Amino acid sequence: MENLLKDLPPRSFLYNLPPIGIRTIQVESMTSYVSRLINAHNLNSGVFFSKIIYPKMGKVDVPRDGIIPKKSCTFNNYHQKSKELVSVLSDLTTINNLEMHTLLDYSNFLANYEVRSNKFWCPFCYQDSNDNNIPVYDKLLWVFNDVELCLEHNFRLICCCPTCKTNQFHISRNNIMGYCFKCGSWLGYSKSNSTENIPTEYFHWQEWTIKNIGDLLSLTKIERRETDRIWASYKDRIKEYISRVTDNYLITSDELFKLAKVPKRAKYDWEKGKRRASLSSLLKLCYVTSTPLKKFLLMDLELEKDLKPLPNFIYSNTLHKTQRKYDIDELRQEIDARLKSRHRLL
Repeated sequence: MENLLKDLPPRSFLYNLPPIGIRTIQVESMTSYVSRLINAHNLNSGVFFSKIIYPKMGKVDVPRDGIIPKKSCTFNNYHQKSKELVSVLSDLTTINNLEMHTLLDYSNFLANYEVRSNKFWCPFCYQDSNDNNIPVYDKLLWVFNDVELCLEHNFRLICCCPTCKTNQFHISRNNIMGYCFKCGSWLGYSKSNSTENIPTEYFHWQEWTIKNIGDLLSLTKIERRETDRIWASYKDRIKEYISRVTDNYLITSDELFKLAKVPKRAKYDWEKGKRRASLSSLLKLCYVTSTPLKKFLLMDLELEKDLKPLPNFIYSNTLHKTQRKYDIDELRQEIDARLKSRHRLL
C-alpha cells in the first residue's frame, strides 16, 4: 500500500484545470484561465484573490474587494503581478508553463503599453464554443492593441456587452466566463446576427498583423529564452537592425522610417533607450522589408531585394484610425457661442 501511495502524483490545492492552446495562436490568456478556474470552484474573484492567492503571495496590503477590475489586464502582461500570479498558480494547480499564457517571456522586447486595459473578444468564437460544448475562453491574441479582427469570422472584436453596452474587464468581481458582469447577458452572437462589411485591404493588414503576433505566441521555450538573451541589450539590437536594413537597401534611416510611416524621432528614442518601439511600429518596419516579426525578434533577417510601401488604407481608412473624442472646430464654436450668450446676459 505504501508503495502505491509513493507512485501517486502530487495533489493540487486547486483543480488541475488544463489551460487551452499552449504554443499555438489560439493560446488562452492568463486572465481567461484565472476566470475559468474561479468559476470551476464556484467562487467570486474577490474571495479567490483575497482568501487564496494573496495569502499565498504573503501580501498584507490588498484591495478591499480582492481585485481591481481595471488593473486586471496586468496579469496578461510582463508586469510583476503577472510573474507572482504565475508562480502561485503553478504551486496551487501543479501545472507548469503557465507563463506561456502571459507576455512574461517578452519582457526584454515589447513595450509596456501593448496590452488593452479592457477585455476584447469575438462573440462568434464564444458562440461556437458554447454550441460545441467546449470551454468558452479568451485568447491571449485578443489582448494586443494591434489585433482588431477575428479572421475566422471576419468580424471586429468588441469590448462591451451587446445588451447593456457596458465595457467588460479581463477579470471582474462577479465574473462568469462568457457573460456580462453587470447585467448577466450572454456575450456571444448566434449565426443569425448580421456581420459588418470589412474592407479587403484592412482585412489583409490584420491578417499580416495577426499571423506575425501569433508566430510570437507559438515560440518554443528554447526560442523564448533565445529572444530574451538577444534583446537583453535593447539599444544594441535596434541599432544593429537599422544598420543592416539601411546597408542592404542603400538608404538612410530617415528614408526607411518615412517609408514605414514611423516618426524618425522615434529612432533616436529607441537607440538611446528612452523607450521601446511599439509593436505597431515594428510591424510596419517588418512589412516594408518583408521580414516576419519572428525572424526580426530572433535577429534572423532575410531581407527581400526590394522594399515595399505600406497599404494606403492604414492612414485613410476610418476603421483603423482611433476616433477623436470631439471635433476641435465644433468645440471652439460651442465655446464662442456660450461666451457670447453669457456676455449678453451680463
